[in-house]
Amino acid sequence: MSQLRNDIDAFMRTNSDLLFNECELQIRLTNHLDNSGHYDKVYVEYAVPIKELHQRNPALLNGASFPWKSNLYVDIVVEKDGKFAAVELKYATYPVNHTITRFGQPLLSGSLIIKNQAAIDIKMYDYWKDVRRIEVLRQYYPTLVGGIALLVTNTATFWNGPRAGVNYAAFSTRQGSTVGPGVLSWGQKTAPKLVSDHPDFMLQNGYTCNWGNTAIPVLTLAGVPFRYLLTVI
Repeated sequence: MSQLRNDIDAFMRTNSDLLFNECELQIRLTNHLDNSGHYDKVYVEYAVPIKELHQRNPALLNGASFPWKSNLYVDIVVEKDGKFAAVELKYATYPVNHTITRFGQPLLSGSLIIKNQAAIDIKMYDYWKDVRRIEVLRQYYPTLVGGIALLVTNTATFWNGPRAGVNYAAFSTRQGSTVGPGVLSWGQKTAPKLVSDHPDFMLQNGYTCNWGNTAIPVLTLAGVPFRYLLTVI
């Protein structure tokens, strides 16, 4: 796990290329881990059927412990000497102040290739959901020694934290805050449909948010850089 964390930190602190979406982050990081020589194998989109987990131990998938019903697809899994570690990724972007080229020519249309992903509450929820998924997989598979959840963003609300009283305060990724252990719940005024689609869930352990700076030199119009949050499970 220490090696994996160091390798991901090294990628984030040395990669100066603008990453256009989560898929590109996944591909670039996978190549970095594969080329490091530190792992026997590196897998992408590592599928774990939810039926397999039910077959192994359905008691772990009840209520807030694990309320989701879909199959699991882990973004990256590394293997070394018969041991495994999982990596889950989230990439949340805001449009950037940067000249973007295609086939060597600058874009003239002003098209937003870097999208404005405004659903900050859902991104924060999904980040801690990734943490919970890794926690549960560790309980099922003793060869899974742990994992890392990685969030990369150029939206300052993620590290500054949301304003007081918002419905998604429990899922905040504010710098220095500790999330868990216990159940993470939406506020009382949250729309029922959102709660239905994104149910409350628990974290087994507590995790402190510590943000780092990436090597990507591109800023938003407001001068906000890309930063990253790395959580070791």
